[in-house]
Amino acid sequence: MGQRAFSDRPLYEVMMSPHQRVGFRLLVGVWVLSLGVFYLWWFRSEHVAGWFKFVINTCLLTWTLAMPAYFFFFVARMRRINPRLVLPQDWRVAMITTRAPSEPFAVV
Repeated sequence: MGQRAFSDRPLYEVMMSPHQRVGFRLLVGVWVLSLGVFYLWWFRSEHVAGWFKFVINTCLLTWTLAMPAYFFFFVARMRRINPRLVLPQDWRVAMITTRAPSEPFAVV
């Protein structure tokens, strides 16, 4: 038996509005630009006191400065369930929860 289609509308939609996407892209662009400017300054020869120390510090700085990329990646992929999606009225939901014996059912 095949799956029943309950709507012709898409299940997910983009979380950000077009205005918010422009602002987000500007934010990411400014972040990338600032990283570029920083690394142009960082790799100048007068900043190298010793190669071993410089490489260690560069790795630590790169890790710290690249952390926002992880968050930007997932923020750019955010989706939400389409609120205009029409769900069938005859669907039922099963819920399982743990409960302590002394806990009243109102808390559950």
